[in-house]
Amino acid sequence: MINVTIKIGDMVEYRRDWGRGGYFEARVMNIEVGSPRQEVSEISWEDHEEAIFIMNDGHWCSGYQIQAVIPPFCPYCGEQFEDEEGRDRCGCPESQKARDLDRELDEISARRKGE
Repeated sequence: MINVTIKIGDMVEYRRDWGRGGYFEARVMNIEVGSPRQEVSEISWEDHEEAIFIMNDGHWCSGYQIQAVIPPFCPYCGEQFEDEEGRDRCGCPESQKARDLDRELDEISARRKGE
């Protein structure tokens, strides 16, 4: 069993033309499941084939057309990394500096709230 979740905002690779067309990359803008359709914010890989996905490229697709979830890329070095902990950066030096700055700003904000 694959332990993957497709979430709104994820980049995915999918095939147009009912799964027979070319491969395209797009960001998931909406996920709908069930009948009547209900919006959800995420769906497991094992359940995704029955969902409808609305993409940011103006297309929609059935879940079976999604071939892969594309892992995020670091905005500083461009390296691809697994985002298992909700991180938005990899371990490169520039990302570490940004994380340290975020931590300092969070601490300052917390101190101000406590005053």
